Amino acid sequence: MPNLTIQGFTNNPIFIMISIILSSVVIALPFFFLYKEQKIRRENEDRRYKNADKRLDAEHKAKMANEEWLKNQSAELLGLSKPISKHLKEQLLENTSWLSNAIIKSGLKEPKNVFEDRLDHFGDEKKFIADKFVPYINRKM
Repeated sequence: MPNLTIQGFTNNPIFIMISIILSSVVIALPFFFLYKEQKIRRENEDRRYKNADKRLDAEHKAKMANEEWLKNQSAELLGLSKPISKHLKEQLLENTSWLSNAIIKSGLKEPKNVFEDRLDHFGDEKKFIADKFVPYINRKM
């Protein structure tokens, strides 16, 4: 007849084997859950990095497309401006009176003021340079 006392039960090899297995499972279970949690976090981070990479790639492509568009627009405007500027140059060489009339009619400024503004542009700097340069020239002569 089998020994059904606690001492006899705990000495039973099957009970010992089951105890060892259950103890191992109880000890290993938190590590298993920790491993699974870390794996899920890594997968989430990988997805987040992939999404960030996709977003950055899309932004880079948009920026490159915008730069290409700007280059095309610049080339197109340059192509349009060359004939216009050539025609203006020819008109100015032939007759400059129309420019004064155009400025007056546009209401921007009177022609006299436009040319005065140009002469006065950096006037203080020009005067400073002249004040320093003229004495130098006089000393060298």
